[in-house]
Amino acid sequence: MDELKPCPFCGGKAELSSGKYDGKEISYVRCVKCLSQGEFFLVSAKYASAEKAIKAWNRRAKDEQIENAPTIERKQGKWLDNYQYG
Repeated sequence: MDELKPCPFCGGKAELSSGKYDGKEISYVRCVKCLSQGEFFLVSAKYASAEKAIKAWNRRAKDEQIENAPTIERKQGKWLDNYQYG
């Protein structure tokens, strides 16, 4: 099984969890610090849900995509100043 990456939101430790949803066993990954959760996967003999949950949690945008992403500058009052009343 792959090692879990830290939380993409707060950097906290992640853990594999399980529970029930609609009466069925599920596996998912959650952050122990900010309680963010990944996708839920049903537990069954057909699907390796723990592995799928870990793979989904560890999926990240490529560093290059993050570095090249456009940034948004917010200036106080900009939206109101440019709004046309009428």
